[in-house]
Amino acid sequence: MLANEEIITESDAYKEEVTDTRETLKEVRSELKQVQEALRKKKIALKNLKQEIHKERFQQESLRLDKKLPSIEEDLIFPKALEEVEIYTKDNKVAMAKPCKRLFDEELYLQYRSLLRENKLLKSRLSRKDFEISVLKIELRDMHKEAKLYQDHNLLKDK
Repeated sequence: MLANEEIITESDAYKEEVTDTRETLKEVRSELKQVQEALRKKKIALKNLKQEIHKERFQQESLRLDKKLPSIEEDLIFPKALEEVEIYTKDNKVAMAKPCKRLFDEELYLQYRSLLRENKLLKSRLSRKDFEISVLKIELRDMHKEAKLYQDHNLLKDK
């Protein structure tokens, strides 16, 4: 009977140890869930910070570009009517001459000046937009590379 009681007490001790281990395991699992949730929140925060950094860099680059590019002002001096003309002679000499009459009337000349001004402004805007597009392409390429690296890193962790 003594052996039977020892077996029962030993069995009870094992059962108690198993229940204690289960409780410990539940606590560890709950802590693991909390840590994983905190990690997920940190990753989201990190992703948001990276996006903010990219946005800030883009804005700084745009400001730097705006300062770097010469701005075309509205009151820029535009071409005047011809005052002197270079004439090339047969013996490769250059002679300067004044035109004898205006070829176009004043209205057409003013229209030409306004179109020239508008053309210069549009070219300036176009060059800025081209630069912004190239910066965005570079950022998009970098973001794709980061996403690919992140996916590869997660696949390695899963294995």
